Amino acid sequence: MKHTLTVLIAIVVLLLAACTDTLTLSRLERAQRVMDSRPDSALAILDSINPDSLTSTEHKARYAVLAAQASFKNKIIPTDDSLPE
Repeated sequence: MKHTLTVLIAIVVLLLAACTDTLTLSRLERAQRVMDSRPDSALAILDSINPDSLTSTEHKARYAVLAAQASFKNKIIPTDDSLPE
């Protein structure tokens, strides 16, 4: 019984982590799609993403590039040149 409960909890945790990553990737893709036509919407989408939730170096880099692009297109001057860790 204990073993079954442990396995079920592990599966639920993995599924939740996978869903969160999928949602974040979906937001990144949506921001990229609307970047040229609606940069203000792209910035709003990117602002809804918690950079700490990004799990891979690739996702962090993509987020950083899109955030810089959206800021530039919205004429927002950066005050810090650091990337999120």
